[in-house]
Amino acid sequence: ATDAAAAMAVPSPSFFFALLVILYLVSLAFFAVVRIATGVSVQRLGYFSLRRISYTLQDGIRIDIRTLRLHLHRPTFAKPTWLSLRFTELKITVDVSALSKGGLSQNDSARSHNPESQTHGMTVKPASSEHPLFRNSIPQTSWGKIWRMITVVKERIKVIHQKIDWLRMVDVEFINSTCLVKGVASFQVASVSLAVDTRRKTVDRGRLFRHKKTSAGEQQPAEWVFVLKGVLFTAEGMESLEILDICSLNIHGFIYRNIPGLRDASISVKLGRIHVPYDDVLHCQRLIESKLDMANSQNSLRGPRRSRGSTAGLVAGTTARDGLADTVSDFREVVSSLLRGIQEVQMAISFIGLSKQVRGIKPSGKSVFLNVAMNEFGVDLFRLDPKGPAHRMYFVSRDVAHQALLAAISIGFSIDDGDGRPQRILYIPMVTTTIRTTLPTKAVVQDLNNDHWDRNANVLFANLVVTSPSLDLDLKHMSLVIAILRSHIHQQGRAETDSRSGFRAVSRLLPKASITISVQESVARIVLPPSEPTADGLDDYDLLISTISTISLELESSHTPAEDVHYSLSVSLRITSHKFYYQTASGIRHSLLRMNAFEARLNLVTTHHLSVMIEGNMETFTVHMIRPEISEGLHQIIQQLGWNAGLEDNSIQPEQQRQSFLRNCPSWLIRVHFRGSRFELEVAGKDAGVSQDLRGVAIQLQSWSAEYQVHQPEFQSQRQHIHSKDHSKNMGFVHREKAKSSPDSADCKDINAESDGRHLILHGQGFETFIVEGVDVWDPDPFLSMPKIELSMSTSSDVNGPAFHVACFIQALFVRYSLYRYYVLGVGYSVLRKALDLERYMSSETQKSSSSNSLDRSLPCAERTMVDLKIPIFQVKASMPSEPALMLQIYGFEGGLQRWSSPFLRSRLIRLYGEAPGIRAAWARVVSIKNFRVDLRESRKRVGKSFAEDRSFDIAAEFIRLAIPHQVVFHKIVDNVINVLKASEQMNYRFETGTDTYILGKEPQHARKLPRISLRSKVFMFEIEDGLFEWKLGLIYRVGLSEQKQRLARADAYEMKIKKMQGKTQRRDSSRHESERNETEQGRSKQLDQASSGPGKAISHASSRSPTLTPPLRQNCRIRYDGDAISGLTGTARISAEEAKERLEEHNAVSWKKRIFAALHYQSASNKDTRRMFWGKDESPKVDEDTETILSIPDHPGLMTALISDLHIIIDKPSFPIQKTSNFLNRIGKGMPFDMQYSLLIPMSLLINMGETRMTLRNYPLPLLHIPTTRSNQSSRLASWSVKADFVIAEEFRDASSMKHVKVEVVPPGKMFHSRGTETRFCIDVRRTVSPVKTYSDIDISVNTGYPTTIAWGTSYQPAIQDMMQIIETFSKPRTDLSERVGFWDKIRLVFHSRLRVAWKGGGDVHLRLKGMYVNTVYRLR
Repeated sequence: ATDAAAAMAVPSPSFFFALLVILYLVSLAFFAVVRIATGVSVQRLGYFSLRRISYTLQDGIRIDIRTLRLHLHRPTFAKPTWLSLRFTELKITVDVSALSKGGLSQNDSARSHNPESQTHGMTVKPASSEHPLFRNSIPQTSWGKIWRMITVVKERIKVIHQKIDWLRMVDVEFINSTCLVKGVASFQVASVSLAVDTRRKTVDRGRLFRHKKTSAGEQQPAEWVFVLKGVLFTAEGMESLEILDICSLNIHGFIYRNIPGLRDASISVKLGRIHVPYDDVLHCQRLIESKLDMANSQNSLRGPRRSRGSTAGLVAGTTARDGLADTVSDFREVVSSLLRGIQEVQMAISFIGLSKQVRGIKPSGKSVFLNVAMNEFGVDLFRLDPKGPAHRMYFVSRDVAHQALLAAISIGFSIDDGDGRPQRILYIPMVTTTIRTTLPTKAVVQDLNNDHWDRNANVLFANLVVTSPSLDLDLKHMSLVIAILRSHIHQQGRAETDSRSGFRAVSRLLPKASITISVQESVARIVLPPSEPTADGLDDYDLLISTISTISLELESSHTPAEDVHYSLSVSLRITSHKFYYQTASGIRHSLLRMNAFEARLNLVTTHHLSVMIEGNMETFTVHMIRPEISEGLHQIIQQLGWNAGLEDNSIQPEQQRQSFLRNCPSWLIRVHFRGSRFELEVAGKDAGVSQDLRGVAIQLQSWSAEYQVHQPEFQSQRQHIHSKDHSKNMGFVHREKAKSSPDSADCKDINAESDGRHLILHGQGFETFIVEGVDVWDPDPFLSMPKIELSMSTSSDVNGPAFHVACFIQALFVRYSLYRYYVLGVGYSVLRKALDLERYMSSETQKSSSSNSLDRSLPCAERTMVDLKIPIFQVKASMPSEPALMLQIYGFEGGLQRWSSPFLRSRLIRLYGEAPGIRAAWARVVSIKNFRVDLRESRKRVGKSFAEDRSFDIAAEFIRLAIPHQVVFHKIVDNVINVLKASEQMNYRFETGTDTYILGKEPQHARKLPRISLRSKVFMFEIEDGLFEWKLGLIYRVGLSEQKQRLARADAYEMKIKKMQGKTQRRDSSRHESERNETEQGRSKQLDQASSGPGKAISHASSRSPTLTPPLRQNCRIRYDGDAISGLTGTARISAEEAKERLEEHNAVSWKKRIFAALHYQSASNKDTRRMFWGKDESPKVDEDTETILSIPDHPGLMTALISDLHIIIDKPSFPIQKTSNFLNRIGKGMPFDMQYSLLIPMSLLINMGETRMTLRNYPLPLLHIPTTRSNQSSRLASWSVKADFVIAEEFRDASSMKHVKVEVVPPGKMFHSRGTETRFCIDVRRTVSPVKTYSDIDISVNTGYPTTIAWGTSYQPAIQDMMQIIETFSKPRTDLSERVGFWDKIRLVFHSRLRVAWKGGGDVHLRLKGMYVNTVYRLR
């Protein structure tokens, strides 16, 4: 029985099997009940595990678990738990379409059953308008749900920590988990583990977080450990990519006995290698958006749902405000609790990688990718101790402040263009940042309506240091980088327009910040092809390197006390020691740019409108482009950048084409002020067609400043009102009616009102340009110098439309011109033109300007440009190819272009000098003009059905003097000017095209049409200066005649005195001797009587004594000593005869000299007084830098002087059609062929009106020609005489055999250091015609004066006339053939072909005065 009982007590295997089956069946029934009750489906039970678990959280979200296993184990040091929960193959499936449908259906049902929720759904606008944190498309109810959900989660976490003693025994592990978003992407995670560790010895000791210690009895440490390994991301239709290899999250804190939750929490996040598939994420985003749009479109087909509750709309506003307040309160509560509970956050990432495909750019047919990589990244954020010194140094003790430390190592940006070799373009070795701020707490606690003191209590201090960044670019990748930047700027611009509305509210939360950014030893390198390829074929290259020692950026911002929102930002930028140089493959460096220091300060103020003010300073900015390698490298860079290609593609409206650049400046830019010192630009290159020498131009500027400013609106409106009032008074009736009748004037004023009142002022001092003749070899003398220059530009508007004002003031302008300097300037221009690729840019600008000019007249709001130019002193000193040199001086030069007036140029004094022959470094005056003015007038005339534009030049002057200095050959001046102009034209073509094509060949020309030219002058003087020696010799001769008469008279008196003294000493008693003495005395007294009464007899007697001393005198001459006027001679004397003789000779010598000097002074004074009557004081303004020696106007009379008053010359189109010019030449030229070809043909009509005209020779008393002024009873507008003619200037066309080749020297032999071949100089062949320039005219001369016209002639005039003719002959070309020399009159017959008609219409006579030796005869012609 016992055995049987024992046998029955032991279960059999079948029993166990049956029991297991029953339990399995019971579990299935239990799992079915659980599925019905909770929705969790468990298919079967395993060994300490559950299999095939699935749960549908809501429509569109499904959770599947393959195995849930329980694992009991003994706690170890590595795993201190007792129980492990392992989830195998967790899969979360999300259906976006179903989720969106379910969400919409739930929202509709909630609205239909709950009126309050319906009103909440209508509160989007108040939420977005009150608080900046909710400005998006999420409704306010969603925000409230989110914050309430976070609050619920926070409370549950607190409850969980109350059971920490049980939770520390369990760890959770997920293996092979998957998150699948249908039709979008999938995430696969290798393993995830979660556990909590409360061991004090391992957690509390050696901890990195702790900044605050308390007693061990009040706290229990706890650390949550979350470990994630292997995250694989697969986008729909894309390749799989591991985006994260490992991640560990440690949350450490303390659990107190009486306080729920985890306190003084510290978070540590450690990430391994992270790869961000940017393109895959964007692809997934587009897929999600498409699915949402499809779901929304399907729901919209069902029609709108009816809302229940008619009283819901009445309480919408109140409910909206209450809901917003609850949302903000929940948000602040959640964030405040997080800030109070979290003590420190640490994050470390070992590697971060990002790849992005550049859309729309495929240079070689392959996609281009932008890659970003960073090896190490760390963040340490913790809350400062309010009682610590680090907190008290920056913040108030009652504030809660945080400090963040960020560090990044080895940051790299690279481009992969598909060729298999990604190129790193940007590399940053290390970036460190330190941030101290109260922003997290103040942004939550701060009231949006508080004052600026409370807003400034929100403080931010940051310091960013970037160490040794480097930028490496290849030419083929530069266009890719530019395209990427342009696309980023375009997208950022669109984002800015979307975020402007929220800036005002967000600005209230901005802190009072102090941020310092420092960049140390930055380098930018551009790889260029080698300028000199190596023979070994290595892959060498040249480099353009830019290095900056230090870049410092300081930002300071604060809230300002104002009624409205005012937030100011101050930014200071400092750059020190910037170098930009070119390095060849062999290691040789050539400096390109240097800058010692640059400082800039930006002030930004936010009110209703953004206001920005910028100030800057630059020291020692130099640019050196003196190497061909540098120019070629820049040319390649510009081509890759394509900086002017964007200008051609931009579509600009016609109204915008005529606007100035000031109106295109941003409206928020209020003031910009930059100044600098020592600016230097050096451009040089080689002209391989001439030599291998470096030549170019260097520009130096001692100091400069630029200021841009916008006037305040109130001052601007007052100024515009005053300007329009004054302008309306001065404007004519026609203009007023035109402005009133214009319907677009008010619209133009409103359109340009915002851009009015903008001013840009540029100042420069010490501007000089030099010739560069090699590396560090400059010409010591500048060829262009401006001591001071000011340029002002402004915008304004009136009733006639917008205007752009340009005013330029140059204190003095000195130019030293020569063909060599002009050639070197052209070389520098060609270097810049090639390096900067200006040819394509200039062609595009020309097309734009032509199109804009065609539309200019049709635009009602086109902006007009007004120009004012002032140059007190303008001097051009020209070294000509041959002597003489020329110099032009202009004093008081002004120019202007106004709205309702014609363009004009005027000057107070103009002088043209020629180098004086025989006097070194001295200048003689050739042309002098006083009070000169030129006006350009344009008019439109209707010709048939079209309009023709006519231009006329009105020239006016007060006094014009044209002189031919003594010994100056005038045709040399003309030939020099012509040769220089032709050589300059050839060089211009050479530098513009880069070819040596000869363009100076003579071709037949058609008749040219001249514009109308009007010349007025009150006084015109043409003078041929006489030689000083000739004038002095003649004056000495005339004065010597008078002095000789006086000397002979004094000699006679001396002899009479001697004889009187001798007669008194002889005492003879004989009567014979006494009678003889009496007769002698009577004879002498008769001689004295004859000398007093008849001077001719005395002169004849004196001439008989010394016939060779003087020539016969005129009858009206009188001797100084008159016998009747003096007392009789006595026989006594106080001195001896010898002493008296010596004193007489001394007096004769002194009297001769005094008389000559007195005559010279009298002649000079009289000439000066006469000239002062017309010219005024002959004084030039004093210039500090003017060291030129200017010869004064000769004081003696000229060889020939022609003086004309009230001169008026009009040059216009001829009276005959221009097509009939050949007929006119045939008629005047006595049978000139009609088919004659001309290399120069200028037809014109000539009208000359003249007042009083006087032509004199030397100092002759009678004028050679004198036409007096009109009588008082004649019209004041009537000229004394006038000349009217059809005038044609023609030069017959000849072949090459009749051309003279002139070698004009451009580069002298001393400047050719590395010449081409055997040439020692560079010359330009200028072809000059040998045939003379002829004139054909039909002249009508009318003499209108009522006074007689006087013509004088005599034999004494002939020498002066001959000298004058010799000088006039120098006006024409010298003869080149070997035939007999042609006389002047024959030249007149050859050159001048005219028909002359002279008529005296005013009733005046003609007097012909023939001057002889002793007779002056006047013949009156009627």
